[in-house]
Amino acid sequence: MHMAIHIFSIFLAFLYVLGKSYHSYNEWLLFFNGPDWFILSLCMIAGMAVLIDMMLVIVVSFLIVHSVPKERFSKITNFIFEKHPVILPMAIILLCQLPYLFAFYPGVISWDGAFQMGENIGSFDLTWQHPPFVTFLYGFFMKLSGVFHSDNIAVFLFILFQSLLSAFVFAYVCNCLKILKAPYWLRYGALIYYALFTIWPIYATTVIKDSLFYPLTLLYSCMLMLCIFDPAAFVKRKSSFPLLFLTVLLMILVRHNGTYTFILSFPFAILLLPKKWKLAGLGTAIGVLIVVSCINSFLWPALNVGTRNFRLDLYSVPIQQTARYSIYHRDEVTPEEYEILNKVFDYEQLASSYDPEIIDPVKNLLQNDEQGLMYLTILKDEYTKIWIQQGIKHPATYIQSFLNGCYGYFYPDRKEYKEGLGWYTSWQIYDTSKFETSFIENREELRNGLEKSAYDLRQIPGIGLLYSCGFYTWLTLSITLLLCIFKKWKAVILCLPLLVNILVCMVSPVNSYIRYALPVYAAMPLLVAWLVYWLRNIQREIGD
Repeated sequence: MHMAIHIFSIFLAFLYVLGKSYHSYNEWLLFFNGPDWFILSLCMIAGMAVLIDMMLVIVVSFLIVHSVPKERFSKITNFIFEKHPVILPMAIILLCQLPYLFAFYPGVISWDGAFQMGENIGSFDLTWQHPPFVTFLYGFFMKLSGVFHSDNIAVFLFILFQSLLSAFVFAYVCNCLKILKAPYWLRYGALIYYALFTIWPIYATTVIKDSLFYPLTLLYSCMLMLCIFDPAAFVKRKSSFPLLFLTVLLMILVRHNGTYTFILSFPFAILLLPKKWKLAGLGTAIGVLIVVSCINSFLWPALNVGTRNFRLDLYSVPIQQTARYSIYHRDEVTPEEYEILNKVFDYEQLASSYDPEIIDPVKNLLQNDEQGLMYLTILKDEYTKIWIQQGIKHPATYIQSFLNGCYGYFYPDRKEYKEGLGWYTSWQIYDTSKFETSFIENREELRNGLEKSAYDLRQIPGIGLLYSCGFYTWLTLSITLLLCIFKKWKAVILCLPLLVNILVCMVSPVNSYIRYALPVYAAMPLLVAWLVYWLRNIQREIGD
C-alpha cells in the first residue's frame, strides 16, 4: 500500500509542476528548457511528492480513526440526520439560498440561457446548439408570464423550481450518508458545504443548463451508490428502476455528455445485480437510449427544431491544435493545406487570435459559405486529413495545445476561467419588446456584497481550494486509487461518473471552467463518505 501511495504522490507532484509550467509560460518550459530547468523541475516534483505523501497518510489515518459514528450524539443531531435526513437538510439548504433568491430576483440569466429563451420568442431559430429539452423547459415557464402578467414572475418560478431540485438532491445525499452510517462530522460538513458554499446558491438562481445537469448527475450517482451498496435492497424497491430510468433520461436530455456518464458506469453496476435482475438493469439502460434516440429523431423535428447541427464541440481540441500549429509552423503549411484551411478559418488571423485556454477566439474565425453553412462541415474530411498530417509532423505541438487547454482541471492553483465563480449579472440578448426581466435596483448593494463575499472566500488559504477544479480532480483520483489499493473494485464504480466528467472537461472548449466541473464538485461529499464506509469495513476485516 505504501509503495502505491508513494508512486501516486510522485504522479500528483508531476501534474502540479506540469500545470505550473503551463500556468506560467503556456508551455512545458520547466521540463524542456535546458538541464538547469529540468533539474529544477525534478527538485520541485521531489519536494511536492514528499508533501503530498505526508498529507495523504495524515488524511487517510484521520478518516480511519474517525470513520465510526459516535454512539452518543445530541438531540439536534438525531433530529436532523436520523429522524428527518431529507426534509430538514432540504429546509436548511433552502433557507441559506433565500438571500440569493431575494437579491437576484427574478434570477440571473446567463448568455446561453438568454439565447435559449430567445429561441422561444422567435429571436433565433430553434436549433441543437443547446439541448432542445432545456430550451422547451424554459419556454414552458416563459409562457407563464401570460398567466401572471409578469415576465419576472415567470423567470422566478423557474428559478424556484431549480432551487427546489438542487436542495432536494443535496438533501438526498444526506440521506445516503445516513445509509452509509457516515460519522456525524462528515454529515455536518456535507450539509454546511451544500448550504453555505457560494457556488451552489448562485448557480441555483442562474438560468443555465448546467444548473439542471449537476443535480441530475448527483441523483444518478446516489442511485448508483445504492445499487452498489446493497443490490438486493435496490431491486426490492419498486421505485428503483422507474426512478433510475427517469433520472438518466433527464440527465441525458439536459446535457449530451450525460450519455457518456451513464454508459461508462452503469453497465458495471448491472454486473452486481442479482442474477434474475440483471436483465431488468440491461433493459433499463437500453430503454433509456432508445427513448432518447426517438426523442432526438422524431419529437424535436416535429417541434420544428432545425436539423441536427454539426457538433462543433467535438472539434474543440483539433481546431485549437491547428491554431497553435499556425504560430509555430506556419512556414511548413503547403499551398494545398493553406487553401483548405483558409476556407475553414480566416487563417491570416488565426495565430494572433489564438488563446490557449479557450476556443472562442478561434471559433469566431470559422467561415461560412453563401448559404451560411460552416465550411468546417463541408470540408470536414479534407480538414481532418490536414489535421492528421500536421499532427504527424509535429506531435509535440498538438500535445502542448491539449495540455495548455486543460491543465486547470489537474492543477489546483489555477483559478477559475471565463465567468469566474458564477454569473452575478443579468444578460439580455433577446427581444426585450417580447420578453424582459430586470433586477430590483435597491437590492444592488446586497448583490454586490454576495459577489464580493465569494471572491473574498476564494482568497482564504484552504477554503479557496474548494473553488478549484484541479483540487476536485486530485480528490477524485486519490479516492479512486485508495479503493483500488484495498481491492474494493465494486466500490470504484461510483468513481466512474466523476472520472468521465473530468475527462469530458479536459476536452472541453474552456480550461478551468467551474460550470463544466459542477457534477464533480457536487458529488464530493458522497464520494468521501463512500471512502470512509469502505475504510471502516477494512478496519473491521483486520480486527476480525
